Amino acid sequence: MFIVEYDGSRFQGYEVQPGCTTVQGEFEKALARCFGQPLRALAAGRTDRGVHALGQVMACTVDTKMPMRAIEAAVQAQLPLGIRVRTTRRVHDDFHPRYDAVRRAYRYVMTETLPRSVLLEPYVTFLRRPLDWTRVEAAAAQLVGDHNFVSFAKRPIEAVRLERSIEEICLSRQGPFIHADFTARSFLRGMIRNIMGWLIAVGEGRVPPETMQELLAARVKGRGIEPAPPEGLYLVRVWYPDDSPAKAVDSAAMSC
Repeated sequence: MFIVEYDGSRFQGYEVQPGCTTVQGEFEKALARCFGQPLRALAAGRTDRGVHALGQVMACTVDTKMPMRAIEAAVQAQLPLGIRVRTTRRVHDDFHPRYDAVRRAYRYVMTETLPRSVLLEPYVTFLRRPLDWTRVEAAAAQLVGDHNFVSFAKRPIEAVRLERSIEEICLSRQGPFIHADFTARSFLRGMIRNIMGWLIAVGEGRVPPETMQELLAARVKGRGIEPAPPEGLYLVRVWYPDDSPAKAVDSAAMSC
């Protein structure tokens, strides 16, 4: 198992795509060079183009006696700029980073005070105007708990089960940056960016806070609001059951 961080601005998403430079594609190339055979890299989540990771969990199955530190160094030496292995661990043979995960945390990073910067643009969403955060918090509170989130799913919808349970949406400030932290067992594809697009619209006064409840009840995709940009989104951390060899994973520190 590998804990990996990557700069999403350098890749065309996580998943392998023909003719595209992707995180999975580059990681599998590195594995093949290290072990002399094609290996498939599994991941806890498939991030879209431009989305970053601080604590992506990846895994592959390979028969080797190499020490973990040697594997980590060998794989890292074959990876391009923008991907870094933070640590490695051995896990049981049937471990799956996606299906064994019991909780995931994502963070959306914004600023409403900093001037636009070409150096920061790939990593932060620059808000067009200051938001009314009381309105945003009221809207976000409506999304916590068990709901059918089809209204916030990216089309076409791949998931069979559309119900998800958001444990927490925490808004906080750190200097000039505003963080929106989402925690849940899992999320629908595109769900967080779509939610953030609507929360920003609420904060700008374009729609009322109760719109979130109306969208949940209607179970149809809302119109007129674009998903928030991918640049501000980070996969921060993935948790596994207490009896899992990966239980010690603390893929990134996060606080509200």
